[in-house]
Amino acid sequence: AWWNQMSPAVAAGFCHRMAIGLRSGVDLLRILDSERRVGNAKHRQVAARLQTEIRQGETLAEACQRVGSYFPRLLVQMIYAGELAGGLDRIFDHMSRYYQQLRQSRRDFQRQLIAPMIQLVLAILIVCGVIYLQGILGRSAAPHEQFDALGFGLRGASGVATFLGYDVS
Repeated sequence: AWWNQMSPAVAAGFCHRMAIGLRSGVDLLRILDSERRVGNAKHRQVAARLQTEIRQGETLAEACQRVGSYFPRLLVQMIYAGELAGGLDRIFDHMSRYYQQLRQSRRDFQRQLIAPMIQLVLAILIVCGVIYLQGILGRSAAPHEQFDALGFGLRGASGVATFLGYDVS
């Protein structure tokens, strides 16, 4: 499930640390030992399980598959390719950059959504305010003399409720 999967930020950090360690010639089990002291409890638990799987003879890709859905499938496939090609450090470096870019893209997308969402909420509040005010100001006028600024035929609190989708009948 996606909620059990590592986030792009965690994936970027993991891949970065793995790339640096492997490029420096540090043993994989030693890198995973240091991963056991990084991140949240789930990440530390997964790092410990990876260590166990690798000690039992599994490859890193196989170990990543065995821990369940924590690692994104793309990352597991890339680890497998890196193991076959002998360039695991380059794969982790590439994936680190990929997850950093993914994280930045998501952040930019969310930032770009804020202004339209605020505009939508304000527009709904303004329309609700006009409907409510028409109910207050139109009480003294005869029904055929009442002004309908929006053309919806809605007035007062019941008009606001109808506009917002509530059934007031």
